[in-house]
Amino acid sequence: MTERGWLDCDDPQKMLDFLRGKTSDRKLRLFAVGCYRHILHLISDQRSIHAVLVAERFVEGAASLEELRDATREARQAYDEGVPREGGTYHTNAALGATYFASEARHAAEFAAAYAAYAVGDDAVGNITACPEAYHRQSGGQARERQYQVGLLRHIIGDPFQPYPAPASWPSAVIQLADAFANGQDCGFALHDALLDAGHPDLADHFRQEQAHPKGCWVLDLILGKS
Repeated sequence: MTERGWLDCDDPQKMLDFLRGKTSDRKLRLFAVGCYRHILHLISDQRSIHAVLVAERFVEGAASLEELRDATREARQAYDEGVPREGGTYHTNAALGATYFASEARHAAEFAAAYAAYAVGDDAVGNITACPEAYHRQSGGQARERQYQVGLLRHIIGDPFQPYPAPASWPSAVIQLADAFANGQDCGFALHDALLDAGHPDLADHFRQEQAHPKGCWVLDLILGKS
């Protein structure tokens, strides 16, 4: 894959395949969690939701591998039982993806992306039974979700062809603001200004607009020394 291909790619699976051996398990697992946080509203059983949340805690060292395996086993039981969602249909694809979070990081990422897209496609179909319209809605839903996923992956990885040259040290204000922002505080504009003052306008631009930044955001990780 070329840099242009990375920036233009609309298939998260191709991007994940390119990243083999080029990124950390942490980044891959955070991508998997990000895919599923985006479709939590499609998951009916709390056991499946719990598996997503435990996977997120596992990445940050707040849950053990055994806890994660236990959570995914319970998610598998929820999937096998096929508990219907109140007022709607049971989303089997959404439930199935939650059972893979204890797998190898690369597989967890690939399965999460695939089943999340399938789940959104299923939801787009709804109760439509006409084959052409159902297919159109399903494929459209999947395409939209994959578009979200490739954006999420770029937000977590950055541009692997042009890694940013990190300085030997960061000003304490930049580190403190990045840490606060990563922990949910509303200080993106302050971080923008601090990065400008520190002579990093390209990184500052990343926080110029008010927007959500996923866990694993490459700029925050760069500042905080995480990989």
